[in-house]
Order: sequence, then structure tokens, then C-alpha cells
Amino acid sequence: MPKMKKLRRHNALHLVLAVTAALVLWSPGAAAQQKVEFGDSMFVTTMAPVVVTPHGEDPALYILGLVAKRAKENARTLEYDATVNSRMGCRDMKLLLNALSGTTRFFMKIAMKMAGMWSLIDYFTGNREVKVVTECDVHGRGKKVEVERQQIMDASPDMNEKQVNALFKVTSFNPFTALYGDDRRWHPKEAKGFGFKVVGALEEDGHVVDVLTGQKGRTKVTVFVVEDVWGIKRVEYTHPMGTGILEAKNVGHDIYLPASYRMKPNYTGLPADSLQKLIRKELAGDTKIKRRGRKIMQRVDKQLSKHPEMSPGLSFSYRVDYSNVKK
Repeated sequence: MPKMKKLRRHNALHLVLAVTAALVLWSPGAAAQQKVEFGDSMFVTTMAPVVVTPHGEDPALYILGLVAKRAKENARTLEYDATVNSRMGCRDMKLLLNALSGTTRFFMKIAMKMAGMWSLIDYFTGNREVKVVTECDVHGRGKKVEVERQQIMDASPDMNEKQVNALFKVTSFNPFTALYGDDRRWHPKEAKGFGFKVVGALEEDGHVVDVLTGQKGRTKVTVFVVEDVWGIKRVEYTHPMGTGILEAKNVGHDIYLPASYRMKPNYTGLPADSLQKLIRKELAGDTKIKRRGRKIMQRVDKQLSKHPEMSPGLSFSYRVDYSNVKK
């Protein structure tokens, strides 16, 4: 029985590592060419955070409760068409794969072959630099989508049919759930663990936008909520290992859905090739994996000493265009 538990842990770990390696892309330099500018310049007035709630409820949870209520309503009636353009890839991911133990790589290969994903992992780790651009048309009904078309717009190097099919399995996109989850992501009971607080309010196009911040573990989240329509305008995720910014827009009927997303590693001012320092900093904050982390770092150092030309980099982004929005 202990062996079976160990096998399950390996499979879970490898699935996360492999799918992450398959999804992330684009060197930091190339990502800059597709950079989406985010900033407070969109807001014309800054106001003090004043939120009046009935019965003295917590202001942040009260606002998130209204977001969850509106999302649940939209999940029943919303219908739309969307085209999703994604950019993904990686550079020098072979170094990270080789930093895993031989046992870990063995179980990872088995798990990914069983899932039909190994050809994709081999593509992302077997090439020095990978750039992939995809386009997908979906028809959404509430929190469900039907994929009508998926296409590789650009891939360097070229992908074979098996790799393309595997990629489409892991890059299917649902705009509604990407922002609202199963319509309960922002429900007070679900969000309470983040300890959200209202830290400010802004004005945009005649609407008040509440700014909420929260933190769970080492992940910090900032949420921008449009009052009256109770849609989410923007979500920022910050973690020592990376950052993500999801920008939403009013697609019609005062419904806010994702317009763009950008994820990139957070090197906290370090050069992009200082992977050892980045991992050491992250592992230092988690005593549970400190011993295993030291072994990983030893393998990373060994790989970098053998291949000093390697400079691992990754990121992921998408853009969404909507049409035929009905409610």
C-alpha cells in the first residue's frame, strides 16, 4: 500500500509539472512585443473607499456576494460567440525536465503517455525555443461552451498531428469560467479565505469601480468590481513565482467577460536566466519542501554548469473578441 501512495503522489506531481510546461510560453523578449498595457490611466477620478452595507456586513464580502449573484444570473441566460487568440511556448525547458530525478521523469512519462500528452511535452522540452499561436472559435451558453473551430496560426518549430491534438486538449478555453469559475468563485464562502478588504474606489465612464485586495498563502489577489452591474473589470494575481493580469470588458448588456490575459514569471528584478536564485527564494519560504528543494537545486546547478548557454523563460497570454452577445 505505501508504494501505491507514492505512485499517486508522483502521478499528481508529474501531471502538474507536465501540463504547466506544455501551457507556458514565449521568451520575455518576444512577449514584450505582444504586451498589453495595463494601468490606472483608464480611470479619471480617484475616491476614498466608502462602502455602506446593510446590517453592518463586511464590505468586501458584501460586494463579492453581489458579483456571485450576478454571475449566477448570467450563467442561466447568457449566450455569445467568441474568438480566442492564444500565445504560448517556452525556452530551454529541457533544463527543468532534466533537473527532476530519474524516478520522477519515469513516472511523468508514464502518466503523460496514458493521458496522450507525452508528444506535447516532448515538443516543448525537446526544442530550444518554442513559439505557438492558436485561434479558437467558441459558442457560449452560460457557463458552457462548444468549440466550433481550433487552428494553429503559427508554430515554431512545426508541430505534427499528434502534438496539435494534444495541444488542443489542454488549451480549450471557456471565457465565463475563466473569470467567474462555476459562478461561485467569488461567493463570500469561497472567497473568505483570502481575507478580502476594500482598499479604494475609482471612477470610469460614470461607474464606480471598487478595488479589493486579499491574500491566501503566498498568493495576493486584487479585484476591480464595477458597481451597479457587479461585473469584474480586472483581476491581478501576484505570487513569488509569477504574476498574472486578467482584463475584462463590457461585452454588452452590462456583462463583463475576459478580454485579455497575460502571465509571466516574476523575476523580482533578477535577470531572466537567474533561475537558481528564483527557485531558492521560493523554496526558502516553504519548510515542507526545503529538503527536496535542495536536491532539485543541486540538479539545476548541475544542468546549468553543463549548459551555461541556457536561459529558461516562459509566459502565456490570450485575447478574446466577442459577437452576438444575447441575454
